[in-house]
Amino acid sequence: MGYYADTVERSFIIPPEKITAALDAVNNSDELSGDTYDSLIEAVEDMTCFQECYMDEDGFNLGYHSDKYLSYTDELLAVLGPFATEGSFVRFSGEGGELFGFQVVDGKLRNEFGVIEWRVYGEDER
Repeated sequence: MGYYADTVERSFIIPPEKITAALDAVNNSDELSGDTYDSLIEAVEDMTCFQECYMDEDGFNLGYHSDKYLSYTDELLAVLGPFATEGSFVRFSGEGGELFGFQVVDGKLRNEFGVIEWRVYGEDER
């Protein structure tokens, strides 16, 4: 895409029992780099600007994103979407202030957009 984006919130988790299949899908994807990775953390952090991804008892947890929004980011998230916990999401603020993101719905990665609503304090009391 060629611009910068930072995460504003995220909760994108791949359960332990699906990590191997997710890594295989990344390694075998025609849409991605063609490199072979030994870990999902290595693959995600190498192909994108996500940082500090980690594993815990819940499985793979997507880290925060900062810096350039690389071309593989959308493709990688789409490959990982079917393995992620239903409702997993990652949301960004782009360099122009736009709010966009992705959420796993019915096992597929779906695009999201966000809006900011401004209110004057006390106006809702009238």
